[in-house]
Amino acid sequence: MDVDHPICRGADGQEAQVFFRRYAPPPEIRSFVESLWTFEAGAGGKALTDYILPDLATEIICRMDGQVFMRGPRLHLEEITIAPKARYMGARLRPGVAPELFKLAARDACGSRLALEDMGCLVAASSQGDFTRSLVDLFRRRGLTGNRIARRAVDIISRPRGRISVDAVATALGCSTRHLHREMIADLGMGPKTVARIARLRRAITLLDAGHETLAATAADAGYADQAHMTREFSLLRMPSPARWRQWRESDFINTSQA
Repeated sequence: MDVDHPICRGADGQEAQVFFRRYAPPPEIRSFVESLWTFEAGAGGKALTDYILPDLATEIICRMDGQVFMRGPRLHLEEITIAPKARYMGARLRPGVAPELFKLAARDACGSRLALEDMGCLVAASSQGDFTRSLVDLFRRRGLTGNRIARRAVDIISRPRGRISVDAVATALGCSTRHLHREMIADLGMGPKTVARIARLRRAITLLDAGHETLAATAADAGYADQAHMTREFSLLRMPSPARWRQWRESDFINTSQA
């Protein structure tokens, strides 16, 4: 199960049947879009609670009722309510792409939910194909640059699981730490230490979902100093404890279909 697989609960707190599929984006937008996806809540007639993880990326989401919106990067775990039998399709943008694409201040994008049709960026699509074509057209019109410092910094920080120092990142990119921080705030709405914290968390979640390691081994492999450090950072990001998260995902896997 991948780190962005939905974890949903019904109104009674029990696991809910949902169907999630992930698709590769067309080659012409792959530098900016990590994946395309579809989500459908199973029949049941009850609202669901979805848990949105801390995330560096932005999602473009098209609802079947005609609303298109952007969900910005998340610095904490959040709960949202999903209507019964809801259907969505979406695109997961790479970190730092959304502010340039939508002409937004990165700080305004963090934690936000903005209607894109009101901004004249996208209109609701009736099919996955229409949605993908509208995305490709939007990126073509915007003419984004792919080689920005903040995006390269995210890649460097993520590779060693958030263990690299800010000085080392700046050196790798050939800039000062001050310039690096300024560029990351401008493009991501957060500095390198916050990016590293989220990178560690997401690596830890991947390992917890695999379920093959002890919590102490998971902490070491994810880039934490020790298990207590991992538990503290989970708490700072308003996450359940690592042990509780593993229990959630193991039960959720049984109740969710995905490609």
